[in-house]
Amino acid sequence: MRLVLSLYACAPNQGSEPGVGWAWALGMAKRHDTYVLTRANNRDVIEKELERLKLPEAETPKFIYVDLSSFACKLKKKGLFPISLYYFLWQLKARSTLDSMNLNADIIHHVTFCSFMLPGLWWRRKEKVVLG
Repeated sequence: MRLVLSLYACAPNQGSEPGVGWAWALGMAKRHDTYVLTRANNRDVIEKELERLKLPEAETPKFIYVDLSSFACKLKKKGLFPISLYYFLWQLKARSTLDSMNLNADIIHHVTFCSFMLPGLWWRRKEKVVLG
């Protein structure tokens, strides 16, 4: 089965949301062809950890790094861009990125930063969607 994980927060060796995202990525990749939509700011730590783990290719999640412009990232970091607005715009970009790819996934699983207010923007896609 081909699976897409929406993991706004995903980073190895961290707790809370980033650690949950990382655990889901590794766990699902053991059983499924797994693609992970996540933020580009964690790319270095993710790539280093994947290199260190030396997982078999079939058990390695494939990361698709998505972020807003560097200007938007700087504004968010300085507290001038509300996290909820940034997250909503990130979801739009993640959706657009996935729309531009031809993955033919079976399921999109929206895992981190999932809430009833911002459940991801996955409607009107052919894949089944799992929230939470």
